[in-house]
Amino acid sequence: MTSGKSKTKRKINIKDTGGVTLSQVEDFVYLRCTVDGTGGSEKAVRDRLKAGRKKWREVTGVTYDKTLPLKLRIKVYKTVIRPVLLYGAETWAMKKKEERLLMRSEMKMLRWIMGISLREKKTNKSIKEMAGVVGIEEKAREARTFQQTLDSESEERSETVIRSSKIAHPARVIGEHLCTFN
Repeated sequence: MTSGKSKTKRKINIKDTGGVTLSQVEDFVYLRCTVDGTGGSEKAVRDRLKAGRKKWREVTGVTYDKTLPLKLRIKVYKTVIRPVLLYGAETWAMKKKEERLLMRSEMKMLRWIMGISLREKKTNKSIKEMAGVVGIEEKAREARTFQQTLDSESEERSETVIRSSKIAHPARVIGEHLCTFN
């Protein structure tokens, strides 16, 4: 087994196609999204949580500053940290375990921003309402649904464009410029 920083290679299912040897990898990173060979998304979610914690540490000066208004600190969370956590979420096939990981991380950050201890026994729902934040698991689900909607709409749109271009310019060759004279 060969291991590197970005991927782990196994010597299983090696295929020789036309003189080119292909080896199978357990997981790899593409555009900062981890793709797992088993088809799960736990590794991708954990990598995003790691990146989110890194971003959280970068902006702690703002999020811990009690002199800044709470609304501003929550806006920093929504605009700086949450997008890092949800990057690539439209490709995740999340299970309850991954949803709980995201929820736990989000609630920990919100409690720190708002200065609410676990000993105060406030529910997650009430904290989210006070912060005016929709749950991160709902945002991830929304991203997946939105991506599916975009995919289906783009197929419909491309079919419509093809049909309308044939009707509008039946004699015009594709790629040929229209000549207009004034």
